[in-house]
Amino acid sequence: MRVLTGTGWDVCGLDAVLVHYRMSAGGLSADLARMDDGWRAMMARARQYAPEAMAAAEGPAHAMFERYLARRALRTGQNPAKAFAHLRAAFRHSPRAMLTRQPKRTFLTMAGAVGAALLPAAMTRGLLG
Repeated sequence: MRVLTGTGWDVCGLDAVLVHYRMSAGGLSADLARMDDGWRAMMARARQYAPEAMAAAEGPAHAMFERYLARRALRTGQNPAKAFAHLRAAFRHSPRAMLTRQPKRTFLTMAGAVGAALLPAAMTRGLLG
């Protein structure tokens, strides 16, 4: 964020995998509350560097993060109600982003939450990997 707001440099993404992310049951990726706390702290810092840009981007960014948390809740085998709660929060923050930014991912996450709520736990573990 400091590079984007404090320099004239251009920043772009790369369409390549540079790092593989390993997830474990005891790691941060399984602790959704800690992930949420870290994300909120990061956003608070970002608001200090670029308040105008953050005002425009924060709703959609928060929606995408909540969708990510819903997917993490499903993958870590947490109660499907947590996934639904994160999906509801995502739509509250930006319904437009949920329907226009990777809509297939939004609908698959919704389907996964419904499936996790309706199917036996042993079956959903096999489906979610």
